[in-house]
Amino acid sequence: MKSWLLLAQERGSASSASPKIEEWENGHFAVADSSAHAGDSVLLWRRGRGGGAVALGRIVETAVIGPSASLRSMIRGQPDGEETTQTDGVRAARCRVRVDFDRPFPASPLSAGSWGVPTLGQIVRAAGRDLTPISLTDAQWEALNRWIERPQPPADWLSAWNIPPGSVVSRTQLHDVYGGNSRVVAGPSAKTRNVFLFLNRDPAVAELTPRLSGDVLLAPGQVQLGDQLSMENLGVLSHLRRGLPLRVFEVRRGECFYLGEFAVVEDLPVARWIEAGEPKVSNFGDMEFVQVRQAPILRLRQLNGIRPFADGSDFFDRAPRISLSLRLASTDDECDATPGRSGSEPPVEAAPAEAICEASGSAGADTVRRLLSLLEHDPEAAQAIGEIDEAQAFATLVQHARRRTDLAELRVVAENPDSTESDLQKCLERMTWVFGAEFLSGSARRDLTAQDQLDLSLIRPDGSLHGVEIKKAKISSLIKKHRNHLTVGADINDATGQALNYLRSLDEHRHQILAEFNIDCRRATMTVVVGHASFVTGKITAEQVAETIRTYNSNMTRITVVTYDQLIEAAQRSLDLAGPSAVDR
Repeated sequence: MKSWLLLAQERGSASSASPKIEEWENGHFAVADSSAHAGDSVLLWRRGRGGGAVALGRIVETAVIGPSASLRSMIRGQPDGEETTQTDGVRAARCRVRVDFDRPFPASPLSAGSWGVPTLGQIVRAAGRDLTPISLTDAQWEALNRWIERPQPPADWLSAWNIPPGSVVSRTQLHDVYGGNSRVVAGPSAKTRNVFLFLNRDPAVAELTPRLSGDVLLAPGQVQLGDQLSMENLGVLSHLRRGLPLRVFEVRRGECFYLGEFAVVEDLPVARWIEAGEPKVSNFGDMEFVQVRQAPILRLRQLNGIRPFADGSDFFDRAPRISLSLRLASTDDECDATPGRSGSEPPVEAAPAEAICEASGSAGADTVRRLLSLLEHDPEAAQAIGEIDEAQAFATLVQHARRRTDLAELRVVAENPDSTESDLQKCLERMTWVFGAEFLSGSARRDLTAQDQLDLSLIRPDGSLHGVEIKKAKISSLIKKHRNHLTVGADINDATGQALNYLRSLDEHRHQILAEFNIDCRRATMTVVVGHASFVTGKITAEQVAETIRTYNSNMTRITVVTYDQLIEAAQRSLDLAGPSAVDR
């Protein structure tokens, strides 16, 4: 018996184009040379970051393709493209095989390095769309079987998964962390290596109710129009061909109950198609086109997790709730790889060096809630706890941990070239502490005058106002060369002019604002946050950007200009100096 390697389909490949429903071919097919036989082992490999071996199967059927279609037609008058068998008497050059991947493990890919087969990486890089022969020792096969029986969770962010089966998470948080479309019931994520399927126990169409049939879960896919497979349904049907895990959830009231990982039954992935809703009728002149709304009833087998819909069981309401967030983690090497301005270019994709999903269980949250309730209703207990030094240390630790998380998120958003002013404002609205300790926490009313609205309104302890004007981070011409010197670009001048107009308007309406909102605008000041040194072009270093803006600020009294990297660096320095050493342990 021989062993083969097959590459999983990559997103956007020609073979992954959306076919019509009747053109979808059940099963997993590939092409190999004539030495492939039924019973041969096939290893499915997902390339790219977070990739590796994702399934083990075997060839269950072969159909030999002759050495040349035109040669076959000349020899026997056989039509072009017609498949032959082993007994045709013509030596075959290639054959088409059907593979049954009965041992999938796409959620825990085994890399060549972790497997201890470094030569496999070279084979993968050289492999094409056909089956590629590989040679593995008995020890390597044994190591693979051990991995399949006891897979280790991947550490790479694209493949990592931190939601245990049987737990409930907000769907909004799920998509914020792991990607995917929150408005559909099925489909792949463009952010992580996952495909999602969301089930409704009580759908509007009774035939779309998910149920168990033996060991197979019959679950509805995405309702679609027409006879061409929608991208959502195609994502589910081809998840194993692409080497991606299929994560199945039950949804209810904006929450998701994670059932576990499933795989489509490849030899018959769709039990039937169900009409779901009224057809769509379109008129073009005298012609009428009718498109049927229909959904596939998918046949899924469970790989791990909670057995769904068994005996009418409903674990949703009593399941533990978890919350998800992203935290930035980086190593010294990764920090060194962060682009500076010494001739290096910004990264193609600005992203955290390592993204970690934090899940806080409901047990810990319940404990905190009970403690808060006790402190609220028992003043003596609150006073007693307040006198304990450890309580103050705990509060400080919590505050610093939250601020480090917020700052890491701001860094990611600011270094992303696709981030908008709105994205940056959302981050800064909940972390006004980055502007300094002289301001009260939180933000005040933004629309103090009829014509203008501040991006952020901060209040000093004496009641005076400080406004913040937020601009985008990706500005290549933030600093420019003028003769023999550097000067600020048009974006900074425009933002400063806008801030000056805000201050003039606040001065003119000072008495009205003080009377209505009890905010003193007489001594109002402003900060303009604009640009990031990593996006500045023209071989201008971060130090030169900072020095140019420092010179610019020295001639202004009520407005301060700061870049996002300067703001983040100052906030980080403040945390490092003021935070307890326990935070860093």
